[in-house]
Amino acid sequence: MAKYKYLESGGVQNTETGAVIPAASGNRDYREYLAWVAKGNSPDPEFTEEEQAAKDESAEVVTLEDALKHTDRALLKLVDSLVAAVLAKGLLTATDIGEAFVNDTKALNTTLTALELKKEPRSKADKTLSQAPSGAKGKLYERPLH
Repeated sequence: MAKYKYLESGGVQNTETGAVIPAASGNRDYREYLAWVAKGNSPDPEFTEEEQAAKDESAEVVTLEDALKHTDRALLKLVDSLVAAVLAKGLLTATDIGEAFVNDTKALNTTLTALELKKEPRSKADKTLSQAPSGAKGKLYERPLH
């Protein structure tokens, strides 16, 4: 391990003391760092390969979660529009739609619960799902139709 590690923010960190040193020529510690580099030394990167991989994976999970949220919102808007059109044309009643929704939700909850019991968490996303609040696993959150 090198005496210093480069920080993406532009400074360096002294790995022996933990001190963060800004890249400022007037800073005594930064001048000491520059002299150390002038002797042929190189700072370590801010993150090890393993830390960077974990950081990248975490960012990817967040990106996928955001994409799913946007997809869910778009699908709910589409369902709302379709339900409104079906009701407006008198093809089904609100009771018919409500009963179909309840039956489908029960079937889906049963399937999700069965799948949840069979699998072991393998990724951060799975672990997040498996750590849902008590009573939330395998249940859909219902929202009223407009």
